[in-house]
Amino acid sequence: MSIKTQVASVSNAIRLYKDAQGMFIGFGNKDTEWGTPSNPPLPLDTDTSLNELLGIAMVSRVSLAKLADRNSTNTFLYDGVAYEKVNLGDAYSKKATFVLVEADIKTDSFSSNVYRSVGLLESPTYSNSSIGNILQPSSIVSQGNLLTVKYVPKVDFTGYTVTEQILIEN
Repeated sequence: MSIKTQVASVSNAIRLYKDAQGMFIGFGNKDTEWGTPSNPPLPLDTDTSLNELLGIAMVSRVSLAKLADRNSTNTFLYDGVAYEKVNLGDAYSKKATFVLVEADIKTDSFSSNVYRSVGLLESPTYSNSSIGNILQPSSIVSQGNLLTVKYVPKVDFTGYTVTEQILIEN
């Protein structure tokens, strides 16, 4: 059996970093509550789409990242763990094996201001009349490939802008 080297992990992160700039973040589960609303279930690696699709937003920012010490400067927290953003030119020397993708949505972006699931979508298809960074469900022909998914407690962004983040380890 072979193992994946750290160089391969960084190389995969760089590839995803470059590809993610044309991907979308999808928002789902706008109506159905979790069994325990503050404690969503774990998603399954067999999930292929987002339920009750609210809409999709084009990825607005992509960064390479690495694990960091909480006391370091220039860190961000994701699920309680500290990470540091890394420039593309420093990816191999700093062992950047994570990719952070972000999208912004604001009140009135979609027909509802509530979601409970978030996923990174590759190659969604949509009607030719769809223009812009935010797409409504009525213009989405296919969600494409669901690369990652996370379930979250109910997010209600009525009256403000939300920056949703997905961190992927390679």
